[in-house]
Amino acid sequence: MIKRIFLTLSFLILLSNITFLFSADLKKWSHYYHQKQPVFLHPDSYLLLLLLQKIDSEFYAANILSPRTDLLTISPFRRIYNREDYAKDLVMKPLPQPPVGEYFNSSYSVNPKYQKYLEEPWDDLILKALYSDLLGFTDRDFYLIYSLRSNTGDYTDTHVLLALLLVKENQGYKKQRLETGITKIVKTLLKKQKNQPDNIDLFAERIVFLYWAGYGHKIKPEWIDRIKKMQNPDQGWGDDGSDAHATGLALLSIAYFEEGKRKQFFY
Repeated sequence: MIKRIFLTLSFLILLSNITFLFSADLKKWSHYYHQKQPVFLHPDSYLLLLLLQKIDSEFYAANILSPRTDLLTISPFRRIYNREDYAKDLVMKPLPQPPVGEYFNSSYSVNPKYQKYLEEPWDDLILKALYSDLLGFTDRDFYLIYSLRSNTGDYTDTHVLLALLLVKENQGYKKQRLETGITKIVKTLLKKQKNQPDNIDLFAERIVFLYWAGYGHKIKPEWIDRIKKMQNPDQGWGDDGSDAHATGLALLSIAYFEEGKRKQFFY
Protein backbone atom coordinates (compact mmCIF):
# COMPACT_ATOMS: atom_id res chain seq x y z
CA MET A 1 0.00 0.00 0.00
CA ILE A 2 2.76 2.45 0.95
CA LYS A 3 4.61 1.66 -2.28
CA ARG A 4 1.46 2.27 -4.29
CA ILE A 5 0.87 5.63 -2.57
CA PHE A 6 4.50 6.60 -3.20
CA LEU A 7 4.22 5.75 -6.89
CA THR A 8 0.98 7.70 -7.19
CA LEU A 9 2.50 10.77 -5.52
CA SER A 10 5.58 10.51 -7.72
CA PHE A 11 3.39 10.42 -10.83
CA LEU A 12 1.39 13.46 -9.70
CA ILE A 13 4.58 15.40 -8.98
CA LEU A 14 5.95 14.45 -12.40
CA LEU A 15 2.70 15.50 -14.06
CA SER A 16 2.70 18.86 -12.26
CA ASN A 17 6.31 19.45 -13.33
CA ILE A 18 5.45 18.70 -16.96
CA THR A 19 2.54 21.16 -16.80
CA PHE A 20 4.80 23.78 -15.21
CA LEU A 21 7.49 23.31 -17.83
CA PHE A 22 4.95 23.61 -20.62
CA SER A 23 3.47 26.81 -19.20
CA ALA A 24 6.90 28.28 -18.54
CA ASP A 25 8.06 27.43 -22.04
CA LEU A 26 5.03 29.03 -23.66
CA LYS A 27 5.39 32.08 -21.42
CA LYS A 28 8.95 32.45 -22.67
CA TRP A 29 7.63 32.93 -26.20
CA SER A 30 4.73 35.25 -25.35
CA HIS A 31 6.59 38.58 -24.99
CA TYR A 32 5.35 39.94 -28.33
CA TYR A 33 1.87 40.43 -26.85
CA HIS A 34 3.24 42.45 -23.92
CA GLN A 35 4.98 45.30 -25.71
CA LYS A 36 4.57 48.89 -24.58
CA GLN A 37 3.09 49.67 -27.98
CA PRO A 38 -0.24 47.81 -28.25
CA VAL A 39 -0.53 45.21 -31.00
CA PHE A 40 -3.50 45.64 -33.36
CA LEU A 41 -5.32 42.42 -34.13
CA HIS A 42 -7.29 41.65 -37.27
CA PRO A 43 -10.18 39.18 -36.86
CA ASP A 44 -8.15 36.09 -37.78
CA SER A 45 -5.31 37.13 -35.46
CA TYR A 46 -7.86 37.70 -32.71
CA LEU A 47 -9.04 34.10 -33.11
CA LEU A 48 -5.45 32.89 -32.71
CA LEU A 49 -5.12 34.88 -29.49
CA LEU A 50 -8.38 33.43 -28.14
CA LEU A 51 -7.05 29.94 -28.81
CA LEU A 52 -3.78 30.79 -27.04
CA GLN A 53 -5.74 32.08 -24.05
CA LYS A 54 -7.45 28.70 -23.73
CA ILE A 55 -4.03 27.07 -23.44
CA ASP A 56 -2.31 29.53 -21.11
CA SER A 57 -3.84 32.33 -19.01
CA GLU A 58 -0.65 34.34 -19.59
CA PHE A 59 -2.21 35.56 -22.82
CA TYR A 60 -5.19 37.17 -21.07
CA ALA A 61 -2.81 39.98 -20.10
CA ALA A 62 -1.91 40.64 -23.74
CA ASN A 63 -1.43 44.32 -24.60
CA ILE A 64 -3.55 44.50 -27.73
CA LEU A 65 -5.94 46.61 -29.74
CA SER A 66 -8.90 44.36 -30.44
CA PRO A 67 -10.67 44.27 -33.79
CA ARG A 68 -13.23 46.96 -34.56
CA THR A 69 -16.37 46.59 -32.49
CA ASP A 70 -18.48 45.85 -35.55
CA LEU A 71 -16.26 42.86 -36.39
CA LEU A 72 -17.26 41.31 -33.06
CA THR A 73 -20.93 42.37 -33.03
CA ILE A 74 -22.16 42.79 -36.62
CA SER A 75 -19.84 40.88 -38.94
CA PRO A 76 -21.21 37.44 -39.90
CA PHE A 77 -17.72 36.06 -39.24
CA ARG A 78 -18.24 36.59 -35.50
CA ARG A 79 -19.62 33.05 -35.39
CA ILE A 80 -16.06 31.71 -35.56
CA TYR A 81 -15.61 33.01 -31.99
CA ASN A 82 -18.95 31.72 -30.70
CA ARG A 83 -21.05 29.26 -32.68
CA GLU A 84 -24.26 30.46 -31.01
CA ASP A 85 -23.67 34.10 -31.96
CA TYR A 86 -24.40 34.46 -35.66
CA ALA A 87 -26.00 36.68 -38.30
CA LYS A 88 -29.58 35.43 -38.46
CA ASP A 89 -30.39 37.50 -41.54
CA LEU A 90 -27.41 36.35 -43.64
CA VAL A 91 -28.32 35.41 -47.20
CA MET A 92 -25.83 33.83 -49.60
CA LYS A 93 -26.56 33.06 -53.23
CA PRO A 94 -24.32 31.36 -55.83
CA LEU A 95 -23.05 33.74 -58.48
CA PRO A 96 -24.23 32.81 -62.00
CA GLN A 97 -20.80 32.44 -63.56
CA PRO A 98 -18.03 30.15 -62.27
CA PRO A 99 -14.89 31.96 -61.08
CA VAL A 100 -12.43 32.82 -63.85
CA GLY A 101 -8.88 34.06 -63.37
CA GLU A 102 -7.56 35.15 -60.00
CA TYR A 103 -10.05 34.26 -57.30
CA PHE A 104 -11.55 36.98 -55.12
CA ASN A 105 -14.90 36.13 -53.52
CA SER A 106 -16.15 34.96 -56.89
CA SER A 107 -18.61 32.22 -55.88
CA TYR A 108 -21.27 33.78 -53.65
CA SER A 109 -23.09 37.03 -53.12
CA VAL A 110 -24.13 38.18 -49.66
CA ASN A 111 -26.48 40.81 -48.25
CA PRO A 112 -25.22 44.30 -49.15
CA LYS A 113 -24.75 45.09 -45.43
CA TYR A 114 -22.23 42.24 -45.13
CA GLN A 115 -20.37 42.77 -48.40
CA LYS A 116 -17.69 44.93 -46.78
CA TYR A 117 -16.65 42.03 -44.54
CA LEU A 118 -15.51 39.96 -47.53
CA GLU A 119 -11.97 41.32 -47.38
CA GLU A 120 -9.76 38.31 -48.11
CA PRO A 121 -9.91 36.37 -51.41
CA TRP A 122 -11.58 33.27 -49.95
CA ASP A 123 -13.92 34.92 -47.44
CA ASP A 124 -17.10 34.00 -49.32
CA LEU A 125 -16.12 30.30 -49.22
CA ILE A 126 -15.18 30.44 -45.53
CA LEU A 127 -18.46 32.21 -44.73
CA LYS A 128 -20.49 29.62 -46.66
CA ALA A 129 -18.72 26.84 -44.76
CA LEU A 130 -19.17 28.65 -41.43
CA TYR A 131 -22.95 28.75 -42.00
CA SER A 132 -23.25 25.40 -43.80
CA ASP A 133 -25.54 23.95 -41.14
CA LEU A 134 -27.88 26.95 -41.30
CA LEU A 135 -27.84 27.86 -44.99
CA GLY A 136 -27.39 24.37 -46.42
CA PHE A 137 -24.46 22.87 -48.29
CA THR A 138 -24.83 21.03 -51.59
CA ASP A 139 -22.62 19.07 -53.98
CA ARG A 140 -22.21 22.28 -55.97
CA ASP A 141 -20.94 24.07 -52.87
CA PHE A 142 -18.43 21.30 -52.24
CA TYR A 143 -17.23 21.48 -55.84
CA LEU A 144 -16.83 25.26 -55.72
CA ILE A 145 -14.61 25.03 -52.66
CA TYR A 146 -12.67 21.87 -53.44
CA SER A 147 -11.95 22.79 -57.08
CA LEU A 148 -10.07 25.90 -55.99
CA ARG A 149 -7.19 24.00 -54.38
CA SER A 150 -3.84 24.72 -55.99
CA ASN A 151 -2.11 21.48 -54.88
CA THR A 152 0.99 23.52 -53.99
CA GLY A 153 0.44 23.85 -50.23
CA ASP A 154 -0.07 27.61 -50.46
CA TYR A 155 -2.66 29.82 -48.76
CA THR A 156 -5.33 28.68 -51.20
CA ASP A 157 -4.89 25.08 -50.04
CA THR A 158 -4.88 26.02 -46.35
CA HIS A 159 -8.10 28.02 -46.75
CA VAL A 160 -9.83 25.29 -48.74
CA LEU A 161 -8.88 22.93 -45.92
CA LEU A 162 -10.24 25.39 -43.35
CA ALA A 163 -13.55 25.60 -45.21
CA LEU A 164 -13.89 21.80 -45.33
CA LEU A 165 -13.08 21.55 -41.63
CA LEU A 166 -15.79 24.08 -40.81
CA VAL A 167 -18.36 22.13 -42.84
CA LYS A 168 -17.27 18.96 -41.06
CA GLU A 169 -17.60 20.57 -37.63
CA ASN A 170 -21.06 21.83 -38.56
CA GLN A 171 -22.04 18.33 -39.73
CA GLY A 172 -23.55 19.97 -42.78
CA TYR A 173 -22.48 17.60 -45.57
CA LYS A 174 -21.48 14.07 -46.53
CA LYS A 175 -18.89 12.96 -43.99
CA GLN A 176 -17.01 10.51 -46.22
CA ARG A 177 -16.67 12.96 -49.09
CA LEU A 178 -15.38 15.62 -46.72
CA GLU A 179 -12.87 13.20 -45.21
CA THR A 180 -11.58 12.25 -48.66
CA GLY A 181 -11.12 15.90 -49.62
CA ILE A 182 -9.47 16.76 -46.31
CA THR A 183 -7.06 13.82 -46.57
CA LYS A 184 -5.91 14.82 -50.05
CA ILE A 185 -5.19 18.40 -49.02
CA VAL A 186 -3.40 17.22 -45.86
CA LYS A 187 -1.07 15.10 -47.98
CA THR A 188 -0.25 18.15 -50.09
CA LEU A 189 0.50 20.28 -47.01
CA LEU A 190 2.71 17.59 -45.49
CA LYS A 191 4.65 17.16 -48.72
CA LYS A 192 5.25 20.90 -49.04
CA GLN A 193 6.14 21.26 -45.37
CA LYS A 194 9.15 18.96 -45.78
CA ASN A 195 10.81 21.57 -47.96
CA GLN A 196 12.33 24.86 -46.81
CA PRO A 197 9.64 27.26 -45.54
CA ASP A 198 8.35 29.75 -48.11
CA ASN A 199 7.73 32.16 -45.26
CA ILE A 200 7.22 31.76 -41.54
CA ASP A 201 3.52 32.69 -41.70
CA LEU A 202 2.61 29.99 -44.22
CA PHE A 203 5.00 27.47 -42.65
CA ALA A 204 3.33 27.87 -39.25
CA GLU A 205 -0.17 28.06 -40.75
CA ARG A 206 0.25 24.62 -42.30
CA ILE A 207 1.25 23.20 -38.92
CA VAL A 208 -1.71 24.76 -37.09
CA PHE A 209 -4.20 23.67 -39.74
CA LEU A 210 -2.79 20.13 -39.69
CA TYR A 211 -3.51 20.02 -35.94
CA TRP A 212 -7.03 21.28 -36.59
CA ALA A 213 -7.46 18.50 -39.15
CA GLY A 214 -6.35 15.86 -36.64
CA TYR A 215 -2.88 15.21 -38.01
CA GLY A 216 -0.79 16.48 -35.13
CA HIS A 217 1.06 13.17 -34.99
CA LYS A 218 2.60 14.03 -38.36
CA ILE A 219 4.29 17.20 -37.12
CA LYS A 220 8.09 16.92 -37.02
CA PRO A 221 10.15 18.28 -34.09
CA GLU A 222 12.52 19.95 -36.55
CA TRP A 223 9.61 22.04 -37.91
CA ILE A 224 8.98 23.45 -34.43
CA ASP A 225 12.70 24.03 -33.91
CA ARG A 226 12.79 25.95 -37.18
CA ILE A 227 9.93 28.18 -36.02
CA LYS A 228 11.69 28.92 -32.74
CA LYS A 229 14.88 29.86 -34.59
CA MET A 230 12.96 32.25 -36.88
CA GLN A 231 11.76 34.44 -34.01
CA ASN A 232 12.53 38.12 -34.49
CA PRO A 233 14.40 40.34 -31.99
CA ASP A 234 11.09 41.87 -30.82
CA GLN A 235 9.99 38.37 -29.75
CA GLY A 236 7.45 38.10 -32.56
CA TRP A 237 7.41 36.37 -35.93
CA GLY A 238 7.07 37.63 -39.49
CA ASP A 239 9.17 37.87 -42.63
CA ASP A 240 9.05 41.65 -43.02
CA GLY A 241 8.92 42.53 -39.36
CA SER A 242 6.76 40.85 -36.75
CA ASP A 243 2.99 40.79 -37.09
CA ALA A 244 0.21 39.36 -34.95
CA HIS A 245 -0.90 36.75 -37.53
CA ALA A 246 2.47 35.08 -37.99
CA THR A 247 3.18 35.37 -34.26
CA GLY A 248 -0.13 33.78 -33.30
CA LEU A 249 0.43 30.89 -35.71
CA ALA A 250 4.00 30.36 -34.51
CA LEU A 251 2.96 30.33 -30.86
CA LEU A 252 0.06 27.95 -31.51
CA SER A 253 2.41 25.63 -33.41
CA ILE A 254 4.76 25.55 -30.41
CA ALA A 255 1.91 25.18 -27.91
CA TYR A 256 0.14 22.41 -29.84
CA PHE A 257 3.38 20.47 -30.26
CA GLU A 258 4.24 20.75 -26.57
CA GLU A 259 0.71 19.67 -25.66
CA GLY A 260 1.15 16.53 -27.75
CA LYS A 261 -2.44 16.03 -28.89
CA ARG A 262 -3.26 14.64 -32.31
CA LYS A 263 -6.20 17.01 -32.86
CA GLN A 264 -6.84 20.54 -31.68
CA PHE A 265 -10.22 22.24 -31.80
CA PHE A 266 -10.69 25.77 -33.04
CA TYR A 267 -14.48 26.14 -33.44
